[in-house]
Parts: sequence; structure tokens; C-alpha cells
Amino acid sequence: MRWLFAAFLVSNMAHAAVSFRHDVLPVLTRQGCNAGTCHGSPSGKGGFALSLFAFNAAADYTALTKDFLSRRIDANDPHLSLLLRKPSQALSHKGGLKLPKNSREYKIIHDWIAGGTPIDPPGTPTCTGITLHVTGSTLLHWPKPVGGVRVTATFADGKKRDVTHLAQFTSSDEAIATVTANGTVTVTGIRRGVAGVMVRYLEHVEAVAFTFVKPVPGFQWTDPIASNFIDEKVYLKLQEMQLLPSGLCSDSEFVRRVHLDVLGRLPTIAETQAFLADKAKGKRAALIDRLLRRPEHAAFWAQKWGDLLRLTPPQLTAAGTHKFHRWLVSAFEQNLPYDRFAHAMLTANGSTFAHPPANYFR
Repeated sequence: MRWLFAAFLVSNMAHAAVSFRHDVLPVLTRQGCNAGTCHGSPSGKGGFALSLFAFNAAADYTALTKDFLSRRIDANDPHLSLLLRKPSQALSHKGGLKLPKNSREYKIIHDWIAGGTPIDPPGTPTCTGITLHVTGSTLLHWPKPVGGVRVTATFADGKKRDVTHLAQFTSSDEAIATVTANGTVTVTGIRRGVAGVMVRYLEHVEAVAFTFVKPVPGFQWTDPIASNFIDEKVYLKLQEMQLLPSGLCSDSEFVRRVHLDVLGRLPTIAETQAFLADKAKGKRAALIDRLLRRPEHAAFWAQKWGDLLRLTPPQLTAAGTHKFHRWLVSAFEQNLPYDRFAHAMLTANGSTFAHPPANYFR
């Protein structure tokens, strides 16, 4: 009997090593259970709601262990827990197969339940960040276009841990590259380009870009003239990917495009005719400078940034919307540098009427 009791203690100690916050919640995120399209939606799914991407660990613990009369957990036989039976499709599950019974993710949750569903004790070191390690190169050449990403989490006590098996991987463009659940990156060969691999562990998100290069028969770089340092960076990337830059557009195409980009409207007939009749060598740069000084430019780009910043009446009062919009217009009129633009919004304090950037916080 003594050895049976000892085995029981050892087994429970192994189960208890599973951390709710650092193991169980990342598994739920990795499998998509707490995504906005599943139980992470505001109203949940099927009467079961989780916080989006595990942002509220305490609420998630209650939902998993206390809600529904604690029927989601079966401490006597973890395999019978609804938390395992539904995503493993032992019972009907609208979300499909999320936790195959032979998977590492299934075992993590099983062991957590078998260990008594412990919650992390007070003082447990929190994760302070993640670091991505690329195996091989971020420049992938055909016909062996395979790379990989491993993830290391750093905790407040200075300890580090490989959490690749707990992280969630997504590709920004699967027509260029796909990424598996274990971080293996494979380019599809459909087209050349750059795809970002985004990695999430708890609230920490990092990304790394992979460039796919496929040799082009007869490719020859035309060595175009760089007008500025941005051109230099672009040309280096195009040359690396064996893509030729487009030639210069015509004057009629340019005057149309630059008005749409800078002012958000087409040029008038008179403006077009004047530009086409101008024979000056630097007329394109001069036109850009003139358009940037026009009031329509500030109004147009304030509107574009208002969309990005969700400057909509349902989010703010009518007065707050107006104040914030006027501040955006003023920022573009003054050509406020982007670092000061971001600093003003992130550090704004006090009345949203006296300090319009504070509306971003609201």
C-alpha cells in the first residue's frame, strides 16, 4: 500500500506542475477556443464564454471550474470533463476537433484537471515577454523553402522557458508562406514575396518576416537611379527578390495619382492642363510640395487617421469627436512628426475637451 500511496503523490505532484495561466490558458488560445469567433466573443458560444485571448485569467478560471454547476470539470475522471470531451469530439462540438486525445494540448489540460485544477498561487512570476528564435534563415530560397521559429518566454524572476508548444502561430499571407502549430514555416511557391509570422503567448505578441525568393530565368537588375534613401532600401529588397521596379508613369497618370493620394480628390481640368504644359525638370516634386501645403491635405489625412483611431460618434460624445478631429487636422497642418503624434495620444491627461488627444483613451 505504501508504494501505491507514494505513486499517487508523485502523480499528483506531476499534475500540479501544470500552470493555469502559463499552460492551460495558452493552450486555449493556441487552439482558438478564446478567439473572437469562438468562446472569446462578447456573448460566448453555447452558453460558455471566455475572455478574449485570455486577458482575464480570473474570470476564465471561474468559467472553467465554477460556472455551469462545475459540470465542465470531472475531478474523478478527467477524461469525462466537458472541457475535454467536447473539443476532442467525444461529444458533439460545433467548433469541430480542437483537442485530439493523443495531442500534447489534451494532456496538459487533462493533467491540470487531474491535479485538482489548481490556480497559480499568489506571487507566481508573471511572463514579461517573449523572444523569437529563427532556425535557419528568414531568407528562404526555392526549392528548399523551409524555416522555423522557436519561442522563449522570460519571467519576472529571470527564468526562461521554451513555450513553442504553447504559442499560437499565424501567417500574414498564406499564398506566400504557411506556418504549422510547431512553428515550421514553409513557402507555398504560389508567389514570391514577404510574409510575416505572428506569434502569440498570453498577452505577448511578436512577429518575424520571412522573404521567399524563387530564381527568375534571365533576370537582370536594371540599376534604376535612387531619388532618396527609401528608394535605396526598396531597390535592395526588389533585387533580392528578383523583381524589377515599374517604370516611371506618365505625367497624366502622375497628376491624377498624386491628387488622389495627397488630397483625396481628382485634379480639375485646369490643374491637369497646367501640369502637362509645364516643362520644368522638377515639376513633380514642386507639385507634391504645393499639394502638401493645401488645407485639403490636412482634412483628408485627418479623416483617414480618424478611421484608424476609431474616431466615431458611438465611441465618443459629439463634442469629443469634433475636438479630436480638429486636433488631427491641426497635427497635419503643422506637419507634426509621427513620434510626437504618438506621444501626444499615449500620454494625454486631463479633460478630453482641453486635451483632445485624450479622446483616444476613451
